[in-house]
Formats: sequence, structure tokens, C-alpha cells
Amino acid sequence: MAGRRLCVEERELIDERLRENCSASEIARELGRAPSTICRELNADGGRDGYVAGRADRAATVRARRPKIPVLVADSELAAVVAAKLKMRWGPAAIAAFVASPACPIDTTISAETIYQAIWAGGSRGLAPETWKHLPSRQRHRLSRDARKARSTRPGPLGPFKPLAGRPAAAAGRVETGHWEGDLIIGAGNRSALAVLIERVSRLTLLVGLPFGYRAHDLLVALQARLATIPSELRRTLTWDQGREMASWSDLERLTGLDAYFCEPHSPWQKGSVENVNRIIRRHLPSHVDLAAVPTAQLLRIETNINTMPRRIHQWENAHDVYSTHLVATAA
Repeated sequence: MAGRRLCVEERELIDERLRENCSASEIARELGRAPSTICRELNADGGRDGYVAGRADRAATVRARRPKIPVLVADSELAAVVAAKLKMRWGPAAIAAFVASPACPIDTTISAETIYQAIWAGGSRGLAPETWKHLPSRQRHRLSRDARKARSTRPGPLGPFKPLAGRPAAAAGRVETGHWEGDLIIGAGNRSALAVLIERVSRLTLLVGLPFGYRAHDLLVALQARLATIPSELRRTLTWDQGREMASWSDLERLTGLDAYFCEPHSPWQKGSVENVNRIIRRHLPSHVDLAAVPTAQLLRIETNINTMPRRIHQWENAHDVYSTHLVATAA
């Protein structure tokens, strides 16, 4: 019986057994069907109390007709609601929830999958051809299962890297000077950036200009030059996120002696010191600034301002003095 639709005789038997108060599982066993098949049949046609075999069979015949008129083609009012919410940058799941809620002026429902199919149908299912541009992901087509699998297994730009879990305990516990965190601050229109380094114990902050862009090679050259000003004994580890700008991390290790470790995806708290100082830097360099055009002298003034600012975490000493103390102790 499995693999074909219920026939009218089976529906009549379902009707009879419901009057005898049989459960869906009992009916399924008698018919040789899956219990889920019986449950779907009841849910589609009035439930246990409202099920009528003849009416259910006629409704199933209508539902089985092909080709079916797409939901948003048949209901232009619903299509207008969906299109309006997509323009507001709502995702299909949120739109489906709104349509099912009392707040929607239309008494109907629609699934997120139906909305996705209409978006990617190129205008043939009730939505405009360019509606995909309103998706949060701005994805033009649905990827096949094989393509999604290939994307998930595609090697990242960093290659095999050292995860944060392997970082020395001395770095994690802030008991040894010379362990650094790094990050990028992005400028206006994502066209420029500034690299930020912060020492985990003293919170000393270094601002590294990137006048030629923030691709991996540009960042490597800039970081190598700035880290060369730090004594080798204070170049122990560097913690960064998994951005493609660090694709040359192995070259950075070789040139500077630092060991690079990388945070888990979407986990900024794993390098919380640099995330915190980024907010301070933004007071001086708002997001609308072209960071590539900021003069080096101005970056040094901002850096000095931050490093000489009293910090609560140091009992109101500043990062420069704390770092200097550790530098002397290390040299000794």
C-alpha cells in the first residue's frame, strides 16, 4: 500500500474507525499504512471530529490536480503582502509567521518554502523576477544539495590553522607579557581598514595603518613592519579571527616569531581586549572615515592618547606605564 495515495475505500474505512474511536495508529495498522499518513489525512480534512470520507476524497482529488496554480499567483493580495515585507528586508520565515498571525489583514497561511520557491522562480510564481535582491543573503538561486555540501567542505582561505584551544595557558591566563590580540577596523564603504594590536596583559594598543588596502599581503607587510619595533621576547602569540585578511599568517609567524591562533567563527568575545579597544578607537575614527587616508602622525596621536589614558583595569594606571614595567622586568 505504501507509495500510493489513499483511495475512497480507505477513506471510508478511516471514517468508520473514527466513529468507533480508534486511534490513528490502529487505523494505520489495519490499512497497512504509516501512522503519519493517517494523521496528515485527518489534519487536511477536518480532524477527528470533522472528517467525512466523501468530502475528503473530493478535496484530495482537487489537491492532486496538476499543474497547480502557484499560491501567490492565485492570491494577488497575499503576494502584495509578501512582496512588501521582502522590501522591508524580512526573511521568508518571518513573513510566514506574520501571515499566520492576527496582525495580518489576510486570513490565510503560507510557508517559508513557498515564498523561497516564488522568489527563485524568476517571476513565474507571483513575485517579481528581481525579488531575490531583497533576501538577507541576496542569493539569486537555490544551491543544489551537492553545491551546498561542496561549499561547506571547501577549504577556507587560512588553510590548516591553529585553533584558539591550542593557545598556551600563559596567554589565556594573562600571566605573561607578549601575547597579542589583533583585529581590523573597517572604514567607509568597506574600502579601507586599520589594523589594531593590543597586548593582553598591559592592554598596550598599536594602530597599524593600511594605506594600500587590507588584502592578506598588505596586512602581512604592515604587521611585520610594526611588530619589528617590539622586542623579540615580547612577540609570543597573536590571536585573530578567521578573516581572509590573515591568509598569510604562516608567513607572519616565520617573519616575526609569533605563533598565530584563531578564534572560533562568530566569537568576538574570544579576543575581548581588542574588541573593547575598538570601541575606544571609534571615538576618534568613526565608521564614515576613509581609514587609508588617515596620516600616520594622526594614528600615533590616537595611539598615544589611548595608551596614556588611565584604565580601571589597572587601578587607574595607564597601559603605557604597565607595559614599560613589564618590559623592564622582561629585560632583567
